Amino acid sequence: LDQLYHNIITDQGRHIIWSIEAGMGAGKTTLLALAAREAFRRAQVFKHGNDTQRFGPTTLVTQAKDNGHDTGVMAQTYHTAADLLQKIHFRRSAIVLIDEWQFAQASERSLATLINRAQQTGTDLVFAHLNTDFARRPWNNGQLLNRHHPIQYVLAARCAVADCHEPALFSMRSVTLPDGRTRPAHTEEPIEQVGGIANTYTPTCAGHHQVW
Repeated sequence: LDQLYHNIITDQGRHIIWSIEAGMGAGKTTLLALAAREAFRRAQVFKHGNDTQRFGPTTLVTQAKDNGHDTGVMAQTYHTAADLLQKIHFRRSAIVLIDEWQFAQASERSLATLINRAQQTGTDLVFAHLNTDFARRPWNNGQLLNRHHPIQYVLAARCAVADCHEPALFSMRSVTLPDGRTRPAHTEEPIEQVGGIANTYTPTCAGHHQVW
């Protein structure tokens, strides 16, 4: 993470679009917080409105602890690509750090408008987002972003299964039944469900990931 955020904050003036992809618990938000602190005079930070349901509206909060770890990094709330277009202060050498991009309401046109504005003004955009949903299906926003050929990094947590040391590229969702037992989520269940690695999602490797 140290090397990656160093690359982001020092590679200025190239009008680059960055994509930070990972499953839950891999360090996406931690990375954004590190970059925001290092480049605080140039950084603008955004968190999606879905995240305010878990951790509150004003700062970046990671899942390093069961109840979240408040980084203390101030963040504005957004819901759509149009929100970002209105709220970002586009200027040369600015770094815009966007968390939970997978949840944003965005279209190919709105994302293209946002990226074109950033490139015209010399503003770097860093999108952090889940690589897949709980059933290992790619998120639409990630696919839209990849069409613009961002510099792409994929992070991995460690598999949460005991004695497994494989990289966890996926997030397994658990459903709690009325009798207290749990089961993997079914593919027909809603794609979006706000939760955390403390209660709903588990970082897993490909071998241990389960879905009905």
